[in-house]
Amino acid sequence: MNWKDIMDELFATKLKIVRNAIFLMATAAALSVVLYDGWTAFVTGIVFGLLIAVLCFELLSSAVIRAVNLPPEKAQIYAGTRYIIRLVIYAAVIFISIKADYINVVGTILGLSSIKLSIVISGILD
Repeated sequence: MNWKDIMDELFATKLKIVRNAIFLMATAAALSVVLYDGWTAFVTGIVFGLLIAVLCFELLSSAVIRAVNLPPEKAQIYAGTRYIIRLVIYAAVIFISIKADYINVVGTILGLSSIKLSIVISGILD
């Protein structure tokens, strides 16, 4: 398998995971509209969390691709710093969600978990 085939397969896998996460969050948003009076803040939180989760998923993907091509000691430092950056992003998103009245914290955390849920569900179904 050449590098282009690997990258094409990686892109297809990432697209599948993101598509499934969007579907899961759209389902959660639709249910919240039906079942929850304060659904606008909840849906805003889901969308906010989902967008950040997709961004961090892409950051993780690019960090792994870059780290594979580095010597082991540099790869460890690079991957570690990228991990810290993603954690800071998650913390900032949750902090913003707590402070903003128009964003529901639970919806944000659900949106942030969407990629992980998508991976687990994909793993179970495949």
